[in-house]
Amino acid sequence: MFSVPSVQTSLGGYTTSSINKTYGTRIKIEKVGLQFNGDVELKNIIIKDHYDQTLISIAELNTSILSFVKLAENKLTFGAIDLYDLFFHIKK
Repeated sequence: MFSVPSVQTSLGGYTTSSINKTYGTRIKIEKVGLQFNGDVELKNIIIKDHYDQTLISIAELNTSILSFVKLAENKLTFGAIDLYDLFFHIKK
């Protein structure tokens, strides 16, 4: 069931919505891909500020989850992270 891309993207949307609601953030992830070996692929990530301006956008992010046990304990441990088409804009 979790190997179906639409289910993975729906689960990613639910998780992102939950994070946005809890922390008052504005994060959108268009597509989520998860593999059984822990590899993660996120596509079209956009993080906006409270003025609706883009702070960060990423066309594709690839990484791997190193420990699902730590993930269940809310301790995120990832392998190398590859970013493609990164836009990073910070205002002072």
